[in-house]
Amino acid sequence: MRDSCGLCLKADPDFECGWCQGQNQCTLKQHCPAQDSQWLELSSTKGKCTNPKITDINPVTGPREGGTKVTIRGENLGLEFQDIASHVKVAGVECKPLVEGYIPAEQIVCEMGEAKPSQHAGFVEICVAECKPEFMARSSQLYYFMTLTLSDLKPKRGPVSGGTQVTITGNNLNAGSNVIVTFGRQPCLFYRRSTKHIVCNTTASYEGFEKVKVSVRVDKAKIHQELHYEYVEDPTILRIEPEWSIFSGNTPIAVWGTHLDLIQNPQIRAKHGGKEHVNLAGVHFR
Repeated sequence: MRDSCGLCLKADPDFECGWCQGQNQCTLKQHCPAQDSQWLELSSTKGKCTNPKITDINPVTGPREGGTKVTIRGENLGLEFQDIASHVKVAGVECKPLVEGYIPAEQIVCEMGEAKPSQHAGFVEICVAECKPEFMARSSQLYYFMTLTLSDLKPKRGPVSGGTQVTITGNNLNAGSNVIVTFGRQPCLFYRRSTKHIVCNTTASYEGFEKVKVSVRVDKAKIHQELHYEYVEDPTILRIEPEWSIFSGNTPIAVWGTHLDLIQNPQIRAKHGGKEHVNLAGVHFR
């Protein structure tokens, strides 16, 4: 069911569909009243839908420095990229449409410019082809510029081989569209985030054992806070007792080694008869 003008006009031309303005429906020309002004079709010079509508924007918050990719969804959002290429503003700031994110009539993706200190929030506003009232739309949602801050991270050290899941705490950390976390020169692979947390997984340090500065970027904003993470020697196992177990398991095993407290999800694996078994029982450190 093509219940908007834009979806109607972008239909396969073989269907010979057009938009009957008098009846507000997608139909065949012979089913529309005779007045030419009421009939719109893609091949016509008048094939331009009025009354664009914004139904959703995402995200609704971003850093003042810009770079956030905002996705705008709605109806009658143009039939060609040039229809909207220079007519998008978010909270009063120019937002540059990206051709790779455009879906005719349905979606615009644009990249935010930098906001002035006096700009705090506002609506999304677009013009389709020309800025006349019948070709303009404003969102019902507001977009807000946020200040992102960092306060701490846990744990503060981990194995040089990586694989540690680190939680960085702060405020407004769910703003924007893209997060990059680095520990020194090594990426910390983004896992998830919320208003108060960013969670990432460390990669191996090629510089060896060292304390490094933690850097967090959200879109074009670099969050300034002195946080450090230390890469230390990987855990090692020196001995275990006992060195055997009955086949049915349930044998307590004691393990001695170094830096064992760095292991976040300890498991004991054993091979017998060509099969590998993983012990998921509780592990206790002393």
